[in-house]
Amino acid sequence: MITIGKNTVFCGALCSALLFSACNNRSSINLTSLDNCPVIAEKVPLETGDVVVCDFDAVTDTFDLPLSVLVSEVEIIRLDNSNDDALVKAGRTFVSENHVGVFTSGANGGYKLFDKSGQYLTEISSRGQGPNEYVMSVYDSYIDEEANRIYLFPMQGKKILVFDLQGNPQEHISLAYGTTKSKFQIDSDKQEVLVMLMPFSGEQSTVWKQDFKGNVIQEVKAGYLAIARPDFSNDIDNSQNGNDDFSLFHWTPENDSLYYYNVENNQLTPVFTFRTQRELKQHGYIDLPDYYMLRMIDPAWLHYPLILIDKNTLRGSYINLKIDMLGNIAGPAWTDFNRGYYIANMYAYEMKGQLEQALRNEAGLAPETLERMKNLYENITDEDNNIIITGKLKTGKNAQVAIVKASPQPSVRQASTPKKTASRSATDDAPSPPPPASSQTFDDDYIYRFEDMLQDKIGKTPQWPEAKAYKKASNRFGDWDKDDPKEVWVDYVVEKDGSTSNVTVWKSCGIAELDNEAVRLIKEAKIPQPGVDKKGKPIRCGDQKTDVHFPPLD
Repeated sequence: MITIGKNTVFCGALCSALLFSACNNRSSINLTSLDNCPVIAEKVPLETGDVVVCDFDAVTDTFDLPLSVLVSEVEIIRLDNSNDDALVKAGRTFVSENHVGVFTSGANGGYKLFDKSGQYLTEISSRGQGPNEYVMSVYDSYIDEEANRIYLFPMQGKKILVFDLQGNPQEHISLAYGTTKSKFQIDSDKQEVLVMLMPFSGEQSTVWKQDFKGNVIQEVKAGYLAIARPDFSNDIDNSQNGNDDFSLFHWTPENDSLYYYNVENNQLTPVFTFRTQRELKQHGYIDLPDYYMLRMIDPAWLHYPLILIDKNTLRGSYINLKIDMLGNIAGPAWTDFNRGYYIANMYAYEMKGQLEQALRNEAGLAPETLERMKNLYENITDEDNNIIITGKLKTGKNAQVAIVKASPQPSVRQASTPKKTASRSATDDAPSPPPPASSQTFDDDYIYRFEDMLQDKIGKTPQWPEAKAYKKASNRFGDWDKDDPKEVWVDYVVEKDGSTSNVTVWKSCGIAELDNEAVRLIKEAKIPQPGVDKKGKPIRCGDQKTDVHFPPLD
């Protein structure tokens, strides 16, 4: 139970084993939409208004939810890869009407700005101690096209950095208080900013409104919301999809709620929580225009179960979100719903692998969907930059049906091709279209992923019994300060011979040198037991994740 002011409501989460089972068992009542899901929540009256309380233990069914139910005007954006400065990772991604901003840490990281065609425009700011630089990383960002401004909120500091869309620094916004892991909202017309802070003291202001000069207009003290220990593994969630929502992510799970900030009354009002009789697990809240979403979180998982609840009918279920305009592929494990947009940032090889699997079962796909998928699949190369899938969130039950904009690829570095021979005719000067995707194409190079394991297509996943010993013996930062431990999670593919490829930082520690060291360790590793198929034949296995600790674990 959790006490909110003088009121008590129930909340919590479910143990990981039960969640994993529940999220992968199909419903016995043939769910096809929220309309035929059971009612899994109730409204509990409080002095501040009704709180929707989800009965977590009653959520047992799952259905595939098409992305088009939630979004309209879907855009598939292949980011420019014409030079190394444009390359990004699957980092924090921010979307506006005409721009995409991506922040990633590590080598060649930074805040990269693109237009909606995918063309690279410029890098905004840089890491450092200068007046227009950020310390550690960029935690939040807002692209204000009407004001020709882009705002960067560093992970730590006492100011919001301001630039024009050409990357030129402008006068920064001084904050009334120092911040760590905070979110913000800008009102350019009123010259005001609303800041939401992860608090470590009940006396801190967890929400405050101020002008651009740093003068506080109103504020809410953290009180019981203060995080007991100053652990920076905790986090703050703020979706900004029509409401001033606020919630805290606790690394050590705690009873909590999703709140709305009531500007008129200057208070945080609880609006959504859940109850359970089982063990608490990590979880986060997402506020959508018509729905509440609950995301279960565990760094060791390869996907994050989602529960969707209709705010009006209180019907809900586990959902598997499917990108229906690309043949119902799953997309990346982590997606965002922020400032009115659905945002998915995918590595090109990850997109190609999911398209391969979907094209194997192309029956029933609309011709335009199939054409879109094949065109994308055939044109993705190993040299490609990341691919962004985004769409505006629908704001009502009668919102338009989703349409798709497949942006043309901007300047691209093409993979090398064999030289033409003298025997070719003059008509061969025009490049031939790639051969159509077929099951034969997939057999040798197909990367088996988490969904293949769920469908029992893998005989045995890669095994690495001596991983801890290897990471300890080969770690160049073995003498890292034990009082300031860091952890990096790395995603990679295990090849048939046990070597690794496509090694990327999945969860950064915020220090580029350590992120790079974690990538190096895994790139140079040799997995003694690669994955095999049902016949015992070696296969390529993706969705492999491992943690690297500084200092190494004993």
